[in-house]
Amino acid sequence: MTKQVLLLGGYLLTLFLFHQGTAILAVSLDREQANQVPWRYALIPSAVNGTLFIFCNMAHLGLMANWLIILPVLYLELRYLMHIRRWLAIGLALETVICGLSAMLFYRSLLAIVLQKPLYAFDNSIHSQDIWAPVPVLLGLLSGYFVFRRYANTRKRQSMRYLLTGGSQLRFLAACMILALVFLAMQAYLYENNGQTSDDIHTKLWSLVSCLYIPLGYLFALRYAIQVSILSYMSDCNVIMQQDLDRRAREEEALLETIEVDELTGVLTRLTGQQRILEAFQAHQQLCLCMVDLDGLKYINDHLGHKEGDRYLRTVAEILAQCCRQGKDVVCRYGGDEFLLAFVGAGLSNAQQRMTAVTDTLAIRAKEIDLPMVLSYGVAQWEPGESFETVLERADQEMYAMKSQHKAEMPDRVR
Repeated sequence: MTKQVLLLGGYLLTLFLFHQGTAILAVSLDREQANQVPWRYALIPSAVNGTLFIFCNMAHLGLMANWLIILPVLYLELRYLMHIRRWLAIGLALETVICGLSAMLFYRSLLAIVLQKPLYAFDNSIHSQDIWAPVPVLLGLLSGYFVFRRYANTRKRQSMRYLLTGGSQLRFLAACMILALVFLAMQAYLYENNGQTSDDIHTKLWSLVSCLYIPLGYLFALRYAIQVSILSYMSDCNVIMQQDLDRRAREEEALLETIEVDELTGVLTRLTGQQRILEAFQAHQQLCLCMVDLDGLKYINDHLGHKEGDRYLRTVAEILAQCCRQGKDVVCRYGGDEFLLAFVGAGLSNAQQRMTAVTDTLAIRAKEIDLPMVLSYGVAQWEPGESFETVLERADQEMYAMKSQHKAEMPDRVR
């Protein structure tokens, strides 16, 4: 009687540890907690499953039948006691059965070989007189506890969480679980039907190797599914990152465009225009600079309104852009009412002819829209050895000379 009480106590203790390991793994996967779980998560399943064990023992049910009865109970405990997500609870219940059943069969086969006993000498019976009979059960439950604790550590827990996000990988793993259970059921059938009478070493070795290969095969399948899930997760992250990079590139392009192009006139800004002109200077290309100033812009703003002043600026910018060759010449807004042009590859006479055409076109447009629009400009040709600042200063002086003439002609409008 004392022996049976000790046996039952040892079984309940290892069963408690086994369920504690299951609870730690389940909770850590589901809610990012590890190592610390409420005692009831292990105590209640141990009491329930221990009662089931006694019932199955009294009913003389087979090993596979014991675990098949425990399987739905494990699911209910995970799902409703620990509040684990449904599919995770199903997977962990199946995994627990695979781990526990294969470990018990493995240790039974191993002890049968080492102690030279028949396979059936090791069973779940609490009435067994053999001191070694319960050892495989105890070792199997302890092994399960350590395996679950190992997989609950931070690194492995994170790897298994990747698996929970992959639908196809979960289906693959579920199929592997079912196959593992089928093979274990066949092994349990062999154990229960041949183990009682057969003491053949080959049968024992076959049982040992099978019980080793089944969980190892499942673990390899689990590792493969985790690796594929990680690759799938990284691929999804790459897609998201690429989309984010594309979005940022579009935003930068739009921002760059607003920085490079003057919002009101549509021509280049001062900074961008100077950079383009300096590139032409550095390439030692023949060019002429032209500084343009709008006469009477302040007068129009004060007397006709800023809306008309903006139209004045846009009209001049449009005509200046039309006289420039796209991709070769440069036109930019240099200041509030000033524009700077660079006629690349053009001589002084050609540049002056083009600016004369600009003033003629502007005079026609001024009559069409009934808006007094007049330009002052100065053209300077770059000479070898001159800097950008020197040529710009000469063009500026020419522009102010023309502006002085316009002031004399229209003192009330030109300031």
